[in-house]
Amino acid sequence: VNPGALGLDCGRYKWTQTQSHVDVFLHLPPFTPSKVVAVEMTAHSLRVSVRGEAILEGKLAKEINCKRDGSTWFIRDARVLEISMLKRYRRGLAYEKGGSNADTFWRSVFQGAGEKETLQTAHPPTRYYETEWRVETDGQEGSRSSRKAAKHQRTPLLKASRK
Repeated sequence: VNPGALGLDCGRYKWTQTQSHVDVFLHLPPFTPSKVVAVEMTAHSLRVSVRGEAILEGKLAKEINCKRDGSTWFIRDARVLEISMLKRYRRGLAYEKGGSNADTFWRSVFQGAGEKETLQTAHPPTRYYETEWRVETDGQEGSRSSRKAAKHQRTPLLKASRK
């Protein structure tokens, strides 16, 4: 995964984002069975543990939606944990009071992240506005493209909690 201008390689994890999701990629220790991996997400925090020991945790930079498969995780190729978090405030749904689409851009995954884990940009890059987003109406969620074809395409998510 190459985060480009929409995320960072933070060493122990990588992250990237679209207008609707933040995706985190974390290498698991070798030979880690999925049954010993726990991912706990709340609207404001993320904790990943292996055999009960936290390997990534903190308060999220912004709020996520954890309800009804809004955010999920799975293990890819038996060694990379992929966490997909649905932004609470995102294009096509609602913005925080007085906010705009630019305010949905995350500069880091966690509150208080260091300089190496924070995007050093004052404004979202143009590429951000070309990413996928979803429109929700009457509780139904449907895909909708932005004005231009997105260069960054999301992979389909598995709805199961483990793979």
